[in-house]
Amino acid sequence: MKETKKNVEGTGVLVAGDLTTTGQMLEPFGPMSYEKLLDVYREQIRILEAAGVDLLVAETMLGVEETMAVVDAAMQVTELPILCSLSLSADGHAIYDGTGVEAVETLQAMGASAVGLNCSVGPDQLEAVVRSMREVAEVPLLVKPNAGMPFIDEKGEAVYSMTPEELAGYMEVLVEAGAGLVGGCCGTSPDYIRALCRRLGRA
Repeated sequence: MKETKKNVEGTGVLVAGDLTTTGQMLEPFGPMSYEKLLDVYREQIRILEAAGVDLLVAETMLGVEETMAVVDAAMQVTELPILCSLSLSADGHAIYDGTGVEAVETLQAMGASAVGLNCSVGPDQLEAVVRSMREVAEVPLLVKPNAGMPFIDEKGEAVYSMTPEELAGYMEVLVEAGAGLVGGCCGTSPDYIRALCRRLGRA
């Protein structure tokens, strides 16, 4: 990580330390206790901070409660900014528990610097979700959807058919709906980010 940061120094790029779900549901629905989850995230955050990251990003989180554990852990061991994004369905619900609106209200109150969504579905399905989250947001809204919904090809691989220009067009709608920090998740590449920057006049 130190070498990575050294490579981008002076380019105006921030290096984020990435955290995500353990994939284990919290008690009483699964084997993971909240205290154990705190231990897991505190350890990761300390290592990432020692490596020199500029901020933390908890992404593709599956529920509000497990994301609370990330923010809780961060508040205990670091002063680095923490950005959070959950994987939400087109109706705004998380896979484990909670909704996008509940995530924004809860996590910003805990000290998250930005809250939002990533992965799951394409930007063409998220305008209503983004608008509902923006209504309660007091921090920037982070939005990084997939390049549309994938199909499985003859090799058994997921293929995302939305082009960079198509994604950029839909993302412009989401910015108008209230997204403040935008990017892409599954199926995207630097070409998608370049197209998005052009569309938003940032290129």
